[in-house]
Amino acid sequence: MSGHHQSSQPLLLSFSKIFTIYLPNIYLSVYPVYPNVYLTQVILVRHKKMNRVVMKRNILIIGSGAVGQATGKGFRGKGHRVVFYDIDPNVLSRLSGEGYEVCGDYDLREFDVSMLCVCTPTDEDKIVLDYLDSALEKLGAKLADIDHYHLVVVRSTSLPGTTEERIIPMLEYYSGKKAGLDFGVCMNPEFLRAASAEQDFAYPWLIVIGAYDERSGKELGELYQPFGAEIVVTELKVAEMMKYVHNLFNATKISFFNEMHMVCAELGIDSKAVNSLVARSAEGMWNPNYGTAAGKPYGGSCLPKDTRAFRSFAHELNLDYMTLLDAVIKVNEEMGEQIPDKQLCPAGSLAR
Repeated sequence: MSGHHQSSQPLLLSFSKIFTIYLPNIYLSVYPVYPNVYLTQVILVRHKKMNRVVMKRNILIIGSGAVGQATGKGFRGKGHRVVFYDIDPNVLSRLSGEGYEVCGDYDLREFDVSMLCVCTPTDEDKIVLDYLDSALEKLGAKLADIDHYHLVVVRSTSLPGTTEERIIPMLEYYSGKKAGLDFGVCMNPEFLRAASAEQDFAYPWLIVIGAYDERSGKELGELYQPFGAEIVVTELKVAEMMKYVHNLFNATKISFFNEMHMVCAELGIDSKAVNSLVARSAEGMWNPNYGTAAGKPYGGSCLPKDTRAFRSFAHELNLDYMTLLDAVIKVNEEMGEQIPDKQLCPAGSLAR
């Protein structure tokens, strides 16, 4: 936007912000105005402000497994005081032996931020929140004893709605305090790989913050700013959901290429040679936005016919494990009428 507004308050503040992206020199916010019409507000940040010394925080890590350790060590590397808490004394003993500060209990009056990194395992295909509930009960009771603003950051993977419908109510119940007034809440999903968790945290490619309110998001955004990655502040449920979509996509991609590998093995074809070429040729591989519009089935003259033809080809060869391809076709059919897409396969093209 350009021009001036007589009010001392920016015009955009009259709209509900969808999200904010923090880049090294820019804050970019997106606001809905009408259906499919959006305004963007770009704030250029002065270099002297960006180069200011970030206030050092006292950070408590609750749950010192792989995620907790990578998170704590990463913030400690930026000069913050970090204390690790865990119910397993062996974990704390190892961390203490490595020179890190640990505690078997904690006084929340010492800390500005607490990060919940407890595990949320699966049992009989259902998420188990026992560890999270126990940590929340203790944290809530500790919140009752402090008289300063405290930020609670959830790093544990949790299903959409968990933060608003379970975590915040439990914290408010056990503390007798109010989220957004007495303490802040953020959902901060992690994208750490098991083999390189600490390096991934230290050099992130994207930081997602689901914020309960503006202050919560700003506090955590400032904490992450020195890492130099793109920071996206969004709604709590969006942050929770995107973590699952993130993992489900990775799992689906692996299973897809495994399914194709089995077909190649039956046909005596080198799957590695096929996959290395597909990695360079398929738009779904090199265009990160391909297929993410959602709500519309794939169409055109290529994808519908080729998926069906290959499925029939596989069945004729008695390859009965094409379950993922079957699911792809079924989902597309359930999406409704197919929409021709000339960009996917131009009409009249015989080359495809």
